[in-house]
Amino acid sequence: MSLDLVAGGSGAVVSPVSVDTSGAVLGVNVATPGIDYVTPPEVSINDLSNAGSGATATAVLGVGLADLIEGGVGYQPSANNIPVWLNTTSDFEQKSFGVASTNAAGEITSVEILQAGEGYLAKAELDPTIDVTGAVIFVNPVHAGAGYTPGDTLDLIFESPPAGGTLPSDWTAIIGPNGQIATINPGTGGSGYVDPPAVSIAPPSAENQYFRIARTTDALATVALPLTGSNGDEVDTTPGTINIDFAGSGYDPLAANIPVLFEPSPTGDTAQGFATADGSGGILAVTVTHGGSGYTSVPRLIIAPSNNALATVTSPLTGSSGDEVDTTPGAITVTHHGSGYIADGIVAVIEGLQAGEEVVVSSQFLIDSESRLREATAKMLEPGLQPLAPSRLQLEEVPHDHD
Repeated sequence: MSLDLVAGGSGAVVSPVSVDTSGAVLGVNVATPGIDYVTPPEVSINDLSNAGSGATATAVLGVGLADLIEGGVGYQPSANNIPVWLNTTSDFEQKSFGVASTNAAGEITSVEILQAGEGYLAKAELDPTIDVTGAVIFVNPVHAGAGYTPGDTLDLIFESPPAGGTLPSDWTAIIGPNGQIATINPGTGGSGYVDPPAVSIAPPSAENQYFRIARTTDALATVALPLTGSNGDEVDTTPGTINIDFAGSGYDPLAANIPVLFEPSPTGDTAQGFATADGSGGILAVTVTHGGSGYTSVPRLIIAPSNNALATVTSPLTGSSGDEVDTTPGAITVTHHGSGYIADGIVAVIEGLQAGEEVVVSSQFLIDSESRLREATAKMLEPGLQPLAPSRLQLEEVPHDHD
């Protein structure tokens, strides 16, 4: 069997589609995610033997590449398992995450994405056309974007024309039920353009769609034992399977439910587990609760950061068979509230500030000042040296597939 990705970006390649003993399609493995996909491409499954039919697949855009902007300092030296994740999805297990590598000086040098995630947003790309008078007469949504609020009407923003020209006005984009641009409503065309102007609309609603890199105090771990199981494709679940390379600090002392994410299996189930903290707030151990299947090499893993929220089920099981989690309010107790979460423009901060302290609520002045300070500092430094900076990443969206 083969699988075709049609329309949008380019370069995506899939490995053979797996089937069960009855000939039903089990899954699709994206070997190369490609680039520049802004909307999910069409998918078709081709049975080269002409013996099967009826299977369908849907491409889902996720994160496949991360460009390192600044390497930062102070990370564990010569490590290849610094946790990295993208923070805007409601389901922790569906987050895009990966690992960063550092050099001997503790600077991050590269990032590898292990799980593409899903549900992320893409800003629309618009291409205007002008007539002989320099007026905008048409705007084509080259990429309709993803993640906009269905039913919204958004204003188009045009680049200013040369001196003497007039700016187009009253152009709007209507967002369809799928969260993408459905219609462009024209307004006045303006005048005086020599070349088609740049045009855009506001990005999708989540302004906090960005990568986070683990802090220098967050724990690191690796799978220490070889793969096991009858097919040699499972993570060993016996104690001691996971090496704690760096215990970190700041975790909820004695917590036994710290999330752990394993690199997804290429052809089977993904391993699962959790971490336990000691009395001082360092990671004591990682327990593998499910070894997964279909691994062809020992998977990487990341431990949730110490500022991640934790919760436990406190109500007993319910239901007619006594095997269901209670769905009534209060069944889940938050044992550690975490910090840094964003909702409605408000960031949760649970430490480091006291009542009555002054905080910055508008940062433009600081950003401008920092830019000038960096420039001035760089000029004073010896050749080859750079000002210290925290690590930052930017992302590109690429597709992965679900059945």
